[in-house]
Amino acid sequence: MKLTDKIRGFAESLKSYIENSERKNLILIGFLLGFALLFILAYSIYIANTEIVPASGGTYSEGFLGTPRFINPIYSQNSEVDGDLTEILFAGLMKYDEKNELVPHLAESVQGEGGRVFDVKLREDAYWSDGEKITADDVIFTVETIQSRSIQSPLRVSWEGISIEKLSETEVRFRLETPSPLFIEKLTLKPIPKHLWEDVTPDDFQFSEHNLNPVTSGAYKVKKADRESVELITLERNPHYFGEKPYIDTLEFHFFKSEEELISNKSELDGFALPSIKNEINTSFEEYSFHLPRYFAIFFNLNHFDEEVRKALAYSTDKDSILSLLEKVEEANSPIIPDFYGLSEPEVIYEYDPEKAESLLKEEGYERGDQYFEKIIREERSFEFTERLKEGDQGEEVRELQRCLIELTEEHEDLFPEEEITGYLDEDTKEAVNRFQVLFREDILDPHNFENPTGIVASSTRAKLNELCGGVVPEEKEVLSVEITTIDHPLLTEVVEEITDKWKELGVKVKKDPVDLQTVEGRVLENKDFEAFLFGISMEAIPDPFRWWHSSQTDRPGLNFTNYRSEEADEFLEDAVTLLDKTEREKALEDFQNRLLEDKPAIFIYSPHYLYLVDNKIKGISEGKIINSSQRFKNLNNWYINTKRVWENN
Repeated sequence: MKLTDKIRGFAESLKSYIENSERKNLILIGFLLGFALLFILAYSIYIANTEIVPASGGTYSEGFLGTPRFINPIYSQNSEVDGDLTEILFAGLMKYDEKNELVPHLAESVQGEGGRVFDVKLREDAYWSDGEKITADDVIFTVETIQSRSIQSPLRVSWEGISIEKLSETEVRFRLETPSPLFIEKLTLKPIPKHLWEDVTPDDFQFSEHNLNPVTSGAYKVKKADRESVELITLERNPHYFGEKPYIDTLEFHFFKSEEELISNKSELDGFALPSIKNEINTSFEEYSFHLPRYFAIFFNLNHFDEEVRKALAYSTDKDSILSLLEKVEEANSPIIPDFYGLSEPEVIYEYDPEKAESLLKEEGYERGDQYFEKIIREERSFEFTERLKEGDQGEEVRELQRCLIELTEEHEDLFPEEEITGYLDEDTKEAVNRFQVLFREDILDPHNFENPTGIVASSTRAKLNELCGGVVPEEKEVLSVEITTIDHPLLTEVVEEITDKWKELGVKVKKDPVDLQTVEGRVLENKDFEAFLFGISMEAIPDPFRWWHSSQTDRPGLNFTNYRSEEADEFLEDAVTLLDKTEREKALEDFQNRLLEDKPAIFIYSPHYLYLVDNKIKGISEGKIINSSQRFKNLNNWYINTKRVWENN
C-alpha cells in the first residue's frame, strides 16, 4: 500500500472517530442539561412549597451590668439582674401577652367575683424542674412567705390584707378585705417550690444556696452557676416545662462591674442593654426599642417652694433640649403616661416659655438682681423695743425679740438654738431671754440686785436689746435658689446639667447634689431631706399612681415624698383603685392627672424606651410596649438561631 493511501485511510478513520465522539458528547451534554433542568424544576417546586421555620439549637450569650444575688421571686424586685433571671426561670400564675394583657400561664383558669374573691386553678401538667408536681401548696407557701415579716420580702406591703385558702390539690382561693380591680395584676406571682424551701429557717432564707441555684418552673433551668465570683450563669432547657419549648438550647449570662467593662467585651456577647442616651458604640447589632410605663420628673419638696415658683421653673425647663440628649424617648407631661395606656392627654401642658416664667416670678415679688432673682423678705426700717413682754405674749415685738436672739446666737452659741421666729413667746423663747439676761448680767440683773433671770422683757432688758438690735433694721433679701438632687449616673447627670443651664439663664441659683442609691432611700425618700429631686417612677400594666400621690402615703412605707396633699386629687385616686368599671377608672385617672398638673408638684420630662442590642443572628424578637425591662424576655421561647425548611400546609 502506498504511503498516500495509508495517509488517506488514517484521515478517514480519524474523521469517523471524531464524528462518533461528537455524537456521544452531544448525547452526554443533552443528558446533563436535562438532569440540571429537572433538578432546577424540582428545587423550584421545593422552594415554592416549603417555608423557612425556626429550628432548635444554638447558644445565646448576654452581658449584664451588676451581679445576681436573688434568683428568687420573693426578693428579685430590688435588682434588675435578679428580675431578668427570675422572669426567664419562673412561671407566673398569669403573664403578659404581646398586647400587655394578662392571660393565664401556670394557672389554667382565673375566676374573679365582685373584685374580692379570686379562684385560681393550676395546670395539671405543671412540674418543677426537678420533676416534682406544682400544687396549691406551693402557691400558699409562697404567699405566706411573702407576708411573713421575718422573711423581709419587698412584696410584703402589697400583699397585706389578702388571705389564701386551699380548695384542692390544684385550686386556691384569694380573698381581699376590700374589692380591688388591681389585684389581678398581683397574680403574675411566681410561686417557689415548698418542698425545697419549707425547711429553710427565716434567718437563713436570704443566705440559702437556692437563691442562686433554684429549682424552677419556667422554660429554662440553671445548668451551671459560678458561686465564687458569679461571673457566669448558664441556663439550659427545662425538660419538665409545661409550655411551648424554646428553640435556643443554652443561655449564657455574663456579669460585669461597669458599663466600660461590658462594652469592652461586647465582641464575645450576642446581646446587651443600653441606657437611653445617645451613644457612639460602633456595633453591627440590631437595635430593639421597648416602650416602658416609666417617666422621669423633677419632684419638688412642697415645704420649700410656692406654687407660682414651681410653675415658673416648669416654664423655664426646655424639654426639647433634654430629649435631644437622649435616644428613643417620649416627652412626658403627666403622672399617668396617657400615651402608654391609651388615656386622654392632659388639659394643661407647660411649654418652654422663659418670658412667662419671668412674669410669674415678678408677680410673686421677685426682682432680677445682679445675677439672680431676689425677693425682699424684710424691708429696711427703724425699730425700738417698747413693750413689756412675758411668756404667752405674741405679736410683732415678740418676732423682733426672736429675730434679735437669733442674730446674737451667731456670736453667743446656745443663746437661742431653736432659732424659730413664730411671734409667740413660748417656753423656748423665755429660756433664751433668761440666757440673754445672764449673759449681760451687769447691765440687766445687777442694777436691780436680781440673783436669777426673770425671763421677762422689762426696762433694763429692753434697753440692752435696743442697744444691740434696735435702731435701723436692715433690708433682707432672699435669693431664688434650688438644689437638685439626683442619682449619680452619667445619664441623669447630663439631664440635670441641661436643666441647670436653663434655670440659670432665667436667674435661678442652682446647686447640683448627686447621691448614691443608699442616700436616695434614706435621706430623700424616707426623711424627705431635699428641695428638688430628678427621679424615675415605674408603673404597672394597670396604672396605679395612688402610692406616689395620695395624701395618706406621705409617711413610709408610702412613697408620696413630695408631701403633695389635695382632697380632690385624693378622691380621684381612691376611685381609680376601687371602681370596678374600667371606663370609670380611666375617667378618674384623667381627672386626677388634670388636678395634679394644676398644683404642679413635679415637672414631668420624659418617658424612656429600653434599648436592647442583639446580634442579627438571633431572630424572633418583637419590639413594642413592655411593663418592665425583664419583659423583653416574655417571648424568649420564640427566639431562634437555626432554621430549617418544612412543607407548607395548604
